[in-house]
Formats: sequence, C-alpha cells, structure tokens
Amino acid sequence: MAGTYELRNWSMIMRGDDFTPPECRTQCLHGEVYHHGQFNNGEKVSTSRIVELNLAEGFAITASGSKYKLGKPREDFVQYLKDIGHEMYDQISKM
Repeated sequence: MAGTYELRNWSMIMRGDDFTPPECRTQCLHGEVYHHGQFNNGEKVSTSRIVELNLAEGFAITASGSKYKLGKPREDFVQYLKDIGHEMYDQISKM
C-alpha cells in the first residue's frame, strides 16, 4: 500500500534507454528516502513515474500512489537547472 515518505537530496531523472523515443520516457525522482517500510532511512531509491509535482507545497505523487515530501534537492541538480535556465529553478532554489 502506498504511503507518505520523505525524499532528501533528490533530483529528477528520465527513464528509458537509447531506443525509447523522448515522448515515451517518464520523469521520476531519485534520492534518499526516509520513513519507508521497505527501505532503510537514507537508502537511495528511484520512484515510479511522477503524476503530480507541487514544488510550492514541496511534494510529489507518483504512479504507484506514493506521496513524497520533498526535502532539499541535490545541489548539482539545482545548479544544472540554473545553468540551462529551466523554469523550475526559481521554485527549487527556494527549497
């Protein structure tokens, strides 16, 4: 059963391989999970596909139904968003 967990030191990743068309790739989260019964606190995990991402309120919901409270993102991920001028940078840099 899906629950609510905490994800720290996180970033967004794309799932798919070299043969997956870009429009078929899925966005997921990767980071250190806490308060999850199947993983040790601080264990690195990749989530299922993101179905809702609310940076203003600091949470994400995935295809499995899990809800993640988002802690601080990875510094290199934040820098990457800044470097490419991504619209998410302003919200993520305030987390």
